[in-house]
Formats: sequence, C-alpha cells, structure tokens
Amino acid sequence: MLDLLLKKNEYMCLTLFESLAQNNRLEKTELLDQLTININTFSRYIDTINSDLRDIVLDSPIFIRHTSELVEIIYEGSLSFYTIYCRLAHLYLDVSNSYRLICSLLQKNKQHTHSLLLQLNLSKSYLNKLIARINVYIKRTQIKISQRNGEIFFYGPETHIIFFEFLMQQFISTFSLAPSENSILSSDIMTSPKKIAYYHADKINEIRLNEVQKIFKKRYYSLHKINIPNPYIKPILTIMLTQTNLVNDFFTIMPLTEDTRLFANLIPRLLSSRLDSSDTRHAIVQVLLEENNTMTKDLVHLTQKLVDNFIPNLDTSQDIFYDFLYVAHLHTVYLALLNFDIKSLFANKHSDSCEFTDANHPLYTKLVSLFEDPKTCANMSYKARQIITNNKKIFIDACYTVIRSFQHPVLKLSLDFINNLSFEYFLQNRLNNTFNRSLEFVQDIYQSDLIISDHLVTIPYTSHFFSFINTHSSKKMSELHSLITVMLNNKALSDDYTN
Repeated sequence: MLDLLLKKNEYMCLTLFESLAQNNRLEKTELLDQLTININTFSRYIDTINSDLRDIVLDSPIFIRHTSELVEIIYEGSLSFYTIYCRLAHLYLDVSNSYRLICSLLQKNKQHTHSLLLQLNLSKSYLNKLIARINVYIKRTQIKISQRNGEIFFYGPETHIIFFEFLMQQFISTFSLAPSENSILSSDIMTSPKKIAYYHADKINEIRLNEVQKIFKKRYYSLHKINIPNPYIKPILTIMLTQTNLVNDFFTIMPLTEDTRLFANLIPRLLSSRLDSSDTRHAIVQVLLEENNTMTKDLVHLTQKLVDNFIPNLDTSQDIFYDFLYVAHLHTVYLALLNFDIKSLFANKHSDSCEFTDANHPLYTKLVSLFEDPKTCANMSYKARQIITNNKKIFIDACYTVIRSFQHPVLKLSLDFINNLSFEYFLQNRLNNTFNRSLEFVQDIYQSDLIISDHLVTIPYTSHFFSFINTHSSKKMSELHSLITVMLNNKALSDDYTN
C-alpha cells in the first residue's frame, strides 16, 4: 500500500531504510540488486535519507554509512529502528497527495469536490489523475473513488468499503506519531461509543474492535445496503453469531438488519484468532458438522485429504482438527463474501521479498502439488472449487502453517565435560527445560548432531562442536541457545518431520 500512498522517490528511500533496519548491515551489491537501482541513484537516496533522519531523530546522531562494499546504519540512540522507520514513513506520507486524499475520504463518507480541491491545494485535472491512479490500484477490491453531483466518495459494495476503510485506517495509524490525538476518524458521531463485548480480546484487539465500531458508525446511513446473498456462507455466519455475538447493538435509532449483524460479527473474527475461546471455536465447528451444509462438507473433504497425505496419525477428534476447520471456514467465508483478499493489499511486499520464503521447502512443494492436482477439489461443489482455485496461495499457506505445527525435529546432543563434571548435569537440565522434547542426549558422539564440551575432542565430520570452557559465562550460554535454535530450525526446513 505504501507504493500507492508515497511518491516513487520517497517510497524507494523508505524501502532502502527498511532493508537496512532489518539487517543493520548489507553488502552494497546485494542492496542494489534488491532495489534494482544504479550506484548514482543509490547515492542520491542515501543523501536524502540522511538529511531526513537528522530531522526526525534528535536523541543521537544517525546516518547511513556506505563504503565500496558495505552499507550500514550508524546509530547509538535509544529508539528502535522500527520507530525510526515509522517516523520516516510519517514524514513522507505528510507530503503525499494520495495519502491526503484517502485520509479525507476516511474522515467523511462524502466530500465536496470544490472544498477538497481547496483543502489539498490541487487542480481539478491533477485530482482526476490521482483518483485514476488509486482506482487502478484498488480495482480488484470492487471499490473505486467516484465523483457525482459535486461530491467525491468511495463507491462499491458496502461490505467491501467497510472492510477496506478499516484496514486503511489501521495501516495509516501504524505510522501516526500520536494516533490517539491525530486519529483520522474523529467526529461527534464516534465519541463515547458503547463497548463491544470483548470476550478474549487483549488491548490491541480492543483498539481494533473500537475502530470497527467507529467505521460502522461513520457509515451508519449506508448499513442497510449490506447484503449477504450467498446461501453457502450465510448459515455459517449464523452459527457463529448464535454461538457468540461479538458485537453489541450500538445503534439506538435503527436496529441492525440480520445481514449487518452477521457481517459485524465476522469482521472481528477476521482480525484475530483469539477472540473466540478454544471451547467456542470447537462448539462452532461441532454445530457446523451437525448441520453439514455444502460448504462444510467441502471443507471437511479438503481437511481429510490433507490429514491423509500429511498427518495420517492425526485423530480427527483432536483440538487442532477443530481449530483448522474453524479457520478454514473463516477463510472461505471471507473470500466468498469479498471475492478478493483485501488484506493482501496492505502486506509489506518488500519485506516478504527480502525474507527467506518457504517456497522450496519439501512440505510446501508437496502442498502446491496437491492444490494444483485437479483431483483434490474434484468432488467439491462448484463454489468451493472456485474459491480455492482463485485463492490457492491463501489456502496453501494456511495448510502449511497447520501442518508445520506437527513438525518435531529432534537434535541429538552429546555432552562431554571433564573439568567441571557437575556442569554437565546442570546444562542438561537447563536445555531440557528450554527446548523440552526437541533434544535427545546421546552418549555416542558419532550419533550426535552437536557436541558440547569444555575441552577439545575429535568430532565426527557430520557433527557440530561447541566449546564451553567458561561454564559461568552467560554470554556462552546465550550463544549455545542461539546455535541450538538455528540447528533445530534448519533441521525442520530440511524435511517434513511430521508424525
């Protein structure tokens, strides 16, 4: 979304800083390849960022230093790089016309075009260009910015507008220096809202839920347009509402329609997996299984196929089976209702591209093959096949996450201490308490993945060695924990390890 809201140069500067903030130091050639820019453009971006950093970070000098080989951030202050990144984004957003236009539309449902031109200090032709650019970007959401009778507003299905406005508000508030004071959505109709029934909401989710409530109040006179015609998903939403009504009736003038109530209860569930308790999730799934409507039949079929292929020993009465079905229903209802993963517009695409991805993991590859196989969805209803086919990555990622929870890589450790015999017992207990069932202690060093010792030993070619001479060193203990974590993660990534 930042690539829409920011000008190109500001977006590239922010992306460059983000890459360094995640790694602190990078090879210059690697960074140039990531950003696909030449050395002259790179130097210009660095000069711009350093100048801007001096304006937003005052506690200690900060600058990006680059040599012929390396690029790094030099800073000894107390602010986190994340905080600095948000400040830099806020600085650039403040001068973005796209950002200011969208903020105006988030503040009021309709804006008078003439007043908006004066407020943004834009010409009519330039405003039209901005609108056209934004509309191209958000086209797949089925929403667009329209102009009619001297007014400008978001146009599209009411469900889509509400969810888009909420996500946009959340995204923008991330970069706000003082969200409570500078909230875009601040009008009389939103003051002192009634509390939402929070159930299992933590503080962050309470804030999100209040924002959902504000969006509904802002679009108060359009809520009657909310329509859930899909016969596949309406029974599912009704069961969820019957089990737990997450939203109170916060309108007194006009009661919520049935469809509005169903949608209002869906949004919080799309924002957090923790709002429904484990018992509630299982109760919802139990009723869904008893009702056994078409969509539930399809999702049970898909889940059973995943179990057969990847987790054959799973008891389908286990909690995780019910949890997976619950999430599968949420994904399906969300995509069936909105026809597009609107949340994907707000994902940080650059960060994802710079991070290691699981696309080459054997398990992920097998899942891709499963979903590419026409036989996987052959016995499902047309609607389910359509949803899954059009959103394969979402379902693959969700399944990958669930199946990975059954990964139990085990690292074999051999302890060999001569100078401090008692430390061997202490260390084994400490590591067991930390890593639980992920470690197996073996006597034969030729069977071990990692040898830990206070003296030099001859190690097998396939083993790692960790020297722990100063047994009182907290630093060495931390290094050992980090090494074990990395080795376990690498082992999990090297094979499926499901059982």
